[in-house]
Amino acid sequence: MSIFGFGVMIIFILVIIGFSQSWIYYLTTELSVSSNRLVGKKGLFNVKRIDFPIEQITSVAIRTNLLGLIFNYATIVISVAGKTIYFKGVENAAEFQRYCLDLLKINEYKKIHDQAEAMSMAVSAAMKNTQPQVSTPECSSIEDKIKKLTDLSNLRQQGIISDEEFGKLKMEIL
Repeated sequence: MSIFGFGVMIIFILVIIGFSQSWIYYLTTELSVSSNRLVGKKGLFNVKRIDFPIEQITSVAIRTNLLGLIFNYATIVISVAGKTIYFKGVENAAEFQRYCLDLLKINEYKKIHDQAEAMSMAVSAAMKNTQPQVSTPECSSIEDKIKKLTDLSNLRQQGIISDEEFGKLKMEIL
């Protein structure tokens, strides 16, 4: 056997090993994501399982090679909880990545919405506690009534009291 024939045989064996390894990854990799969790399993003899809340995922990337482009599979690279996890042999990896990224965006918008709502409630509660209380004792003279009405009008213009509150207090003074 010539050196050329030996080299071709080595290349052929490496290609067969590459196909076999890729096929094993393809057959033994399971990965799914829901609105709450990322769950996966990989490995034939040394099975590794993951289960993480979707909030802990920081990125989802794709790596592929020529065989992956031909047979529509790739390696998904997930950064989660400070770790990087590789899932080889994932079919329709771009679709999976797009779905994960959409879930991450929805989750981020939900967090922002919840924070804004909490801040709104806190500001509302603080405003209720700090709103000045306007008392209307009996006014004896016309000058006192005019001063009280002027003060009430200023409070209404500043937005501290509503038009309805202004009307009620005005009737009490008059």
